[in-house]
Amino acid sequence: RLVGELEVVDRLRQGPAALRPEGLDARELLSHEAARFAARALGQGVAIEIVPEAAGDPGATAAASRASRTSGPTGPLDFTADRLAVARILQNLVDNALSVLPAGGHIWLAAAALRLEGRPEGISLSVTDDGPGFPPGTQSRVFERFFRADPSRAGGGSGLGLAIVRELARAHGGEAWAENVAPRGARVTVFLPVAPPRPGILPG
Repeated sequence: RLVGELEVVDRLRQGPAALRPEGLDARELLSHEAARFAARALGQGVAIEIVPEAAGDPGATAAASRASRTSGPTGPLDFTADRLAVARILQNLVDNALSVLPAGGHIWLAAAALRLEGRPEGISLSVTDDGPGFPPGTQSRVFERFFRADPSRAGGGSGLGLAIVRELARAHGGEAWAENVAPRGARVTVFLPVAPPRPGILPG
């Protein structure tokens, strides 16, 4: 499994050439992933909920802090991306959240239109949990291969889940960031352009 995950990361470095874009609805994808993990969450005593959009500032980086959300809470949220890649992003994020939550925990999935300074029009996909959060100062490193900020957030995986999330986002010309939320918990947000860059064109 570890070799396979490393191959995924390396293949994604091809960028747009490795993608098979199609029209997608972000909220439909959230519903699908919530249903996929429903049985596992129920077995752990964890609640998964889809919310209109994540609350608070959308990111911990300088670029993210200048972002603004532009969507309403209902209706389709259309964009173009590789379906399997976006499904993998959400699966890795939900799996990461489930790995740290005890019985009684919560996971919130959200999608919204999002504009980042210097970036094309896009959408955000975020997964928030009320688990232990990231240790101070580690949020920018959690996307590094094999980096484990805290064993309590490492779960039983290979340490590549969030690295793959970021590589998938960047292959689309997007980005990913992590933050802690008050009073307790963590959020990982992925920004994806409404349309990915064409093959042969490097993301801005």
